[in-house]
Amino acid sequence: MVGPVRVTPDTDKAVHIVEVLGGPAGVAYVAWQTDAPAGGYATYLRPYSPGRGWSGPRVRRGGRPRQGPPGGSRCQPAGS
Repeated sequence: MVGPVRVTPDTDKAVHIVEVLGGPAGVAYVAWQTDAPAGGYATYLRPYSPGRGWSGPRVRRGGRPRQGPPGGSRCQPAGS
């Protein structure tokens, strides 16, 4: 059995809000928001396949400079 997989690539104490979305069979989309170095938040999305690991690069899907995470926002896979 594989242990936990770190979603965020850094090791600092930044805030990370993580959510997993189900995709087609064998695929999960992992979305996360992190406080950006210049202030505000950045939103990322990356596909993950259990048993195989990351199946694509992380993609920045948006952000809100100098503001907190937007209420009610959704992060959707590209092409949805």
